[in-house]
Amino acid sequence: MSVADGYRVMLAYPDTDYFVNLKIEKSVAGKFSEDKQHVVEQMQEIVAHSSGRIMKLEQTTTKGIAVFGLNNRGIDTGGVISFYTLFDDAKAIVVTAYILNGDPQHRAFDTVAQYLNLRDRFVSAYVSCMAKNRAIL
Repeated sequence: MSVADGYRVMLAYPDTDYFVNLKIEKSVAGKFSEDKQHVVEQMQEIVAHSSGRIMKLEQTTTKGIAVFGLNNRGIDTGGVISFYTLFDDAKAIVVTAYILNGDPQHRAFDTVAQYLNLRDRFVSAYVSCMAKNRAIL
């Protein structure tokens, strides 16, 4: 992927392990469509080689932001449980959120239901933030 500018942000709830490793990247002028295609193809390859751990590539568009998501079947895996890529075609911005599974004693969730709630709230809030802030980018 081409990157004209980018940031990495680690997010956590108070007194917990990190919950999200967030990468915010702006494509090089004229490269966004190609970058988007490559990222989506990479996500499709991950599904194809996941040995059933990942059910499918989820896709939706909300508030003009294209959202692609990959989710493991449960929270018993280490490292990354889910990852979401959000595309703002109008601003040529690609945001990748790696949602992390911390130490069970130090993470912000105990059950799958709690995890799903936090994940969905985070993705929804971040999409809203991206849409709202288009005017200032």
